[in-house]
Formats: sequence, structure tokens, C-alpha cells
Amino acid sequence: MYRQSHTYSLTVSSLSPSLPPSHPQIYQCFWMPNNAWDVFLIIGLGFSEWRMGVLGLVGTITGALGAWFYRSCLLHANWRKVFGWSLVLMTCLDLLLLLLVFRVNLKVRREGRRETEKNMVL
Repeated sequence: MYRQSHTYSLTVSSLSPSLPPSHPQIYQCFWMPNNAWDVFLIIGLGFSEWRMGVLGLVGTITGALGAWFYRSCLLHANWRKVFGWSLVLMTCLDLLLLLLVFRVNLKVRREGRRETEKNMVL
């Protein structure tokens, strides 16, 4: 029993450095489209089919550039730091996404127009 648990712990510890970088590859292999997000972009924000195609192309290109950047610059870095900074970056991008979903940008633009109209009247 001890020998089996020791062998298992050696196997897990030898795989542990390769597990964090493997998650993006697994995600890319099993990526599924987000239909609710696509419907929001098309109906809610009025994206055309061409814009959706460009959005997919830009996503593919940035994914390839991210994989290249990771392989060339971050592969030999401490993966905990890479994970931490990517967590901070994704949190900021998700907050910006929430601002888009709740249309804060349109509210700010309307308030800015009202202010300029008031200034023009005076």
C-alpha cells in the first residue's frame, strides 16, 4: 500500500509542472461556441455577420499570438506568476465586458451629449 501511494505521489508531482500550461490547450481543443453571447451581439448590439466573422478572426489571431508569446517568453517563467498576472488581466477584461453588457458606455455618452448641449445653449 505504501509503495502504491508513493508511486502515485511521484507520478502526480512529476506531472504538476506540465498541468497549468496544458489547460489552455485543453480549452482550445474542446471550445464550444457561446450562442447566448452571439445572440446578444447580433440582436442586442446590432452586429452584422461580417462583424461576427471579423470578431472570430481577431479571436483566432490573438489566441495564436498568445500561444506564441507563452511559448517564446513565458514557458520558462514561474507558472504561478504567469497564472497570477493572467488572472488579473482576465478580471480586468471581464469587468470591461460587464460594462459593455450593461451598456454603461451608452449612458456615459448620453450624459456627455447632454452636458455639451447645455454648454452650447448658454
